[in-house]
Amino acid sequence: MKRFVFLLVIVGLYSYTLRAQVRFEPGYIIDNNGNRTDCYIKNTEPKQNPSELFYRLSPEQEGQKIDIHSVMEFGIGNDRKYVRYTGQADLSSNNLGELSFIKDPTYETVTLFLRVLTEGALTLYSYRKKEGNIYQYFYKKGEEEPSQLIYRKYYKEDNKVAVNDYYKQQILPFLHCESTGTPTLNPSQLRYTKKVLIQVFEGYNSCSETPYTNYYSEGTKAAFHMALRPGLNISSLAIDNSSGDTRDADFGSQSNFRMGLELEYVIPGNKGKWSVFVEPTYQYFHASEAVSVGDAEISYSSLEFPFGARYYFYLNSTNKLFVNAAVTFDFPLNSSISFALSDDLELANTINFTAGFGYKYKDKLSLETRIYTPRGLLGNYPAWSGDYNNFSLIFGYTLF
Repeated sequence: MKRFVFLLVIVGLYSYTLRAQVRFEPGYIIDNNGNRTDCYIKNTEPKQNPSELFYRLSPEQEGQKIDIHSVMEFGIGNDRKYVRYTGQADLSSNNLGELSFIKDPTYETVTLFLRVLTEGALTLYSYRKKEGNIYQYFYKKGEEEPSQLIYRKYYKEDNKVAVNDYYKQQILPFLHCESTGTPTLNPSQLRYTKKVLIQVFEGYNSCSETPYTNYYSEGTKAAFHMALRPGLNISSLAIDNSSGDTRDADFGSQSNFRMGLELEYVIPGNKGKWSVFVEPTYQYFHASEAVSVGDAEISYSSLEFPFGARYYFYLNSTNKLFVNAAVTFDFPLNSSISFALSDDLELANTINFTAGFGYKYKDKLSLETRIYTPRGLLGNYPAWSGDYNNFSLIFGYTLF
């Protein structure tokens, strides 16, 4: 019952922190009259361009909604800038089941927020929409109006997928630096991807005489961390023999020290919110209990190897919460349960699961509560059952 309640608490905290992830970050809005308002913009980090905004004039105020028709431009932080575009665009689906047999773009008049990737003599924009798996790029040279870089999948008459890659013709004039005549990219390397297109536009802008600005982030790079993880285990064990109760024993609950060394790999991208970890840990449980045939004594120490995944919830620049889950491999070290008048019971290697919830400060100090599913230590003996239950309070200090 306690374990069930704890898991409910974990789920509740997880739901709360998901809501806390929707943050209002410093930014600005420029309205239709060109007036700029510095404010705090709701950042839900969607995998698509927004069509409306929620903002606050101060962190304490209630959020307000403003739609795309009232905003010419807005920015969040230093790496995200959006501009409103009204004009012709082909926003056909890229899903195979929704492709048409039409090669040429199917234009419609739209009003969109385009994300600025690099801005200068040659400016690159992107537009993304999850519905239909739409990812399109637009460009602008100098003071011209933005135009779409044409990339359209379609079916040929034999039902094979083909691509209208007219964007290559559109970009061809920009593959050579105007001032030096040197190539910025070999045409054979041209691809309709953010990485390649940014390379083309940056190459062109860097050789021009006008300054340019990048408004994209490379994302969080992979990182490797090592942390000391001392803590406290609150553990209990009761054993039962199905053939009789003369050696049944309840060793009760006790608190013992545990020591772990965590190795964590932060997965690149998504602002470093996901990581995987392994935490070799030494733990022990020693107790004795009087039974019908004399004293029973357990001497249990082991090395645990939890392998798991972790997700971080950023509260601000210095504080974050996290949840994790892991599968734990446990290897007892010369461990057994002994009786005064019978053979010892050797404890078995086990596999069980764990879930945890924690807090981390400045990526240096952490505190975590962790609960384990029962660990059957007597799996080598069919007549015996013995579930080892454990709850941990873990302190962490990140070395690097």
